[in-house]
Amino acid sequence: MKKQSLILLHGWSFSPNYFTVIKSLLKKHYKLFTPIMPGFGSLPISSPYNLDKYSDWLCEYIKINKINNPILLGHSFGGSVCLNYLSKYPNNKIKLVLVSAAIIRSKYSYKRKLYYSFISLLKPIIDFLNIKTYLLKAIKLEDSDYQKISSPLMKITFNQIIFSDLSNKAKKIDNNTLIIWGENDSTTPLIQGKTINHLIKNSTLKIIPDSGHFPFTDDPIEFVTHLNNFAKQN
Repeated sequence: MKKQSLILLHGWSFSPNYFTVIKSLLKKHYKLFTPIMPGFGSLPISSPYNLDKYSDWLCEYIKINKINNPILLGHSFGGSVCLNYLSKYPNNKIKLVLVSAAIIRSKYSYKRKLYYSFISLLKPIIDFLNIKTYLLKAIKLEDSDYQKISSPLMKITFNQIIFSDLSNKAKKIDNNTLIIWGENDSTTPLIQGKTINHLIKNSTLKIIPDSGHFPFTDDPIEFVTHLNNFAKQN
């Protein structure tokens, strides 16, 4: 029996190989594709990306690898790429799996955007006074993904993506969708998963108990069980 294609799209990580934990479980049932997105791992970019540009990249990846109607699974930032891709390139034959997906942007995110703009505008003064660390602590960003970015192009990419709320696009998605969330996720809180479940009409939410932002590493067996049951549905 021919295996169903499954694309695993990582989140915002510069070592995006964390799906290794579940690969051995998935290989039994699926033809796996685990691409690394441009700008991550050892793949540099020559210009900044936004969600549309990552969607174009994903479209090209699917074409080049001749992947026909896959299950498309995106974790965190990868989930926003997957949803945006299906919004830009509609295909309701593709099954969508959103894992702790960064799709809903809170008012706090917009508050942070103002701080980013403020810091960028006053950068010469901030650098001179050596108060950047203090400002980042004030807005709880001293240990954020933004602070870990060394590439100027990826900093611009981050700023173009982190404030993109996809609520309106989620409302228009009619793909069969599975939403998997960690009960104790502090990065993308469970309330966001419930909101996405409400927005996407043809969706099911599965909550992994005692799990955080990486439910597939916290409880791989339950995670894969939910995925397999979903994949069997017509």
